[in-house]
Amino acid sequence: DKLYNAPRAKELDSSGFEALIARLAAIDFSRASSEQATREMAVNPVIAALGWDTFNPIEVDREYSVHGGRVDYCLRSPTRKLVLIEVKRAGTDLEEHQEQLLRYAFQEGVPLATLTDGLVWWLYLPTAEVPWEQRRFFHIDLREHDPAHVAEALGRFLNRDALVSGAALEEAKREFTSRERERLVHAALREAWNQVLSDPHGQLRALLAEAVKDISGHLPDSEVLDEFLLEVTRSGTTEVASPSPPRRRERTVPAGQDSSAPEQTDEAEDETIVVTAAFARRVLTRLQLSRAMKKVLRALLDAHPDWLPSPALHRAAGHSRPAQFRGLMGAFGRRMANTEEYDPEAYFFECRWNEDENVWEYRLPDTVREALTLDALV
Repeated sequence: DKLYNAPRAKELDSSGFEALIARLAAIDFSRASSEQATREMAVNPVIAALGWDTFNPIEVDREYSVHGGRVDYCLRSPTRKLVLIEVKRAGTDLEEHQEQLLRYAFQEGVPLATLTDGLVWWLYLPTAEVPWEQRRFFHIDLREHDPAHVAEALGRFLNRDALVSGAALEEAKREFTSRERERLVHAALREAWNQVLSDPHGQLRALLAEAVKDISGHLPDSEVLDEFLLEVTRSGTTEVASPSPPRRRERTVPAGQDSSAPEQTDEAEDETIVVTAAFARRVLTRLQLSRAMKKVLRALLDAHPDWLPSPALHRAAGHSRPAQFRGLMGAFGRRMANTEEYDPEAYFFECRWNEDENVWEYRLPDTVREALTLDALV
């Protein structure tokens, strides 16, 4: 215990961790010709930044022996094995190695496992009661995501203090449940679509027929509908104009400079439900905010009650591409979805479409402003 709790090098703050991620993403890993090179160049710095003492064998057990083999790292407390990490040479096809890692972790009773080539990180719940190939609950590529998003994501699941306390495992279980729900929904979509098409009196067919009649004055024959729906199913698209962005405000709102305007309607907008101040505080304090998140929230807070267009928020976050900002807004959405008492009907950001400028505009609800002010988070 004394060695485990001995003074350690201070883990990097969020800005330092983001700088490390950016530096790793820019490295030419083709020169890392071995697993050892990958460990030294990428994995050791990352886990050290997450608070692990890489020089303490009680905390970071290297070349950890398991039944029938070894794993590169076992991150542990004095009494528990917390994570197994297997490292492969950069560019390796990780799918070829995940079954063995999961078998080792399952046999050892380790609740989390990570497979990485230094740039791509795959995270698993080895004891999840699903087929082994479905136990991966998270993956991220350092080269394809904003450093702030990568730093936040790895911190959610691999931060030392969060793992020791059990908070990271609970976070992983929530993420797994969310991903598994999405997987089941997507798996059922094709079957549901086929059922809709096979029902000659189904609601979709009736709505489509009525819409055609409203436009043309003629009700289409059933055979015509069959041909059209079959074509849509085969091609995955139609020549009909693509749908516009939604009219309602969203939780993870469209973040780029969208070229299409929201649907026009003469009806009054439904009243938007926003998160409560208590829930907003839980969202904002559950995990450390990344530097980019703080910059966006600060910009919106300073601008209130004015709206800020998406390009201004791109600049505030220090992003060079709209995709980076979309990833950041997605990170806010995941925070909400994994926070206790999450209400999918309540929105964290207000947004509206500026038709003159052809951009989305954003504003913080009063409840979120209250949470930010109470906790001095930005």
